[in-house]
Amino acid sequence: RYVARLLGADVESDKATFEDDKDRQPKKAPEEAAKGGLSVPKGIEKVEGLNVDGLLAVVAADEASKEALAIIKNKEEMKSLFKQMDFNNNGICSLAEIDKMIVEKGWNISKPALMRAYKKTTLKDGDGDAWVEKKEMAALIRNIFFFDRLWNVFDDIDTDDDRRIDVGEFKAGMEKLGSTLSDDVAQAEFDKIDTNHGGQILFKEFCDYVASLLGVSLEVAFEV
Repeated sequence: RYVARLLGADVESDKATFEDDKDRQPKKAPEEAAKGGLSVPKGIEKVEGLNVDGLLAVVAADEASKEALAIIKNKEEMKSLFKQMDFNNNGICSLAEIDKMIVEKGWNISKPALMRAYKKTTLKDGDGDAWVEKKEMAALIRNIFFFDRLWNVFDDIDTDDDRRIDVGEFKAGMEKLGSTLSDDVAQAEFDKIDTNHGGQILFKEFCDYVASLLGVSLEVAFEV
């Protein structure tokens, strides 16, 4: 339910920019599905060889994410975190301030995941402006760690690190996640995900794909 709620978002254009990920340390995506995980809702079309449960399990929060997410329940910690993030003390936080706070906290969050989290927090969960306010902090923290889990899986499948997945990477990556797809099925599933018909899967399209497996829809119009 938590993940479905996170994915039921309308994310707008991607105009904000910031530095490359060179300061981020490389991360290893999970190699085996977490126990429990997320359940596939009824009515989702079954694809031969596709292990949906395996894919959804690896995007569920790991122990490190759960520990960070626990601060949402602590009002004083949340106040302290917002104060740290609100660098110029004007009561609202920009994308640059959020990024600065993440670096200071030592959270190894990817820039594509942060961008998705920022856009969803401000434009869907928030009031539609470009700033994160105190009332939007809980949503921001949840979104940051959820989209970073998605990025870890995407990045693991993207073996040549060009932030795009070709059909060969998709087939091999899905097999690592427990889905053994024939060439025809892999191509058909790949074409379904590649909504802009560019011959490669973008992170935005991958997020949409996971959303579709959960039976929810993302109306997104930007490319990461």
